[in-house]
Amino acid sequence: MAWPFGFARMMTLPQVVIDLFTEGHIEEASGNVRQLMYGASWQAFQHAPFFGYGWGQLMPSIAPYLPNGLDTFELVHHHLHSDTLDMGVSAGAAGLVAYGMVIAAPVVGCLTSPRDSQFRARLIGTICLSTAYLVFGATYLSFGYEYHTTLYVCLAAILIGFCRDDNVTAKGQPS
Repeated sequence: MAWPFGFARMMTLPQVVIDLFTEGHIEEASGNVRQLMYGASWQAFQHAPFFGYGWGQLMPSIAPYLPNGLDTFELVHHHLHSDTLDMGVSAGAAGLVAYGMVIAAPVVGCLTSPRDSQFRARLIGTICLSTAYLVFGATYLSFGYEYHTTLYVCLAAILIGFCRDDNVTAKGQPS
């Protein structure tokens, strides 16, 4: 199923990496858009590092750092293709701290849960969940689309709230 739609694009990744490190410019369209967005986002962040520009000014805030403003892109974009950049540009360092707290919340919730027979499975599950959203959010949007955000919250709740032994109190002692 993936062959006709996604595999050809995956095959361009080695050339994208080679172009990035040898020429400093990516010819492939998707990689080029990301390279331009990431560079403009970093510059915008440097000019409003503490509280950012606000979510409503996310894309306009990078326009001064693009060759032709937002007209640089063929398509209209509503995010910066990176959760870290979205949070950093829209809310500055305060947004990055909040983002870090959201990413860490399932693991912290697990660490404060009972040490029952399912604790290790909960810990591995929450670490995988948080790591996946951090990694996938680095190159695209994970938080912001309702489906992905809801999925994160629901999976965290399932791991922390339902993957427990029966009759165990908050301190991990049988009731």
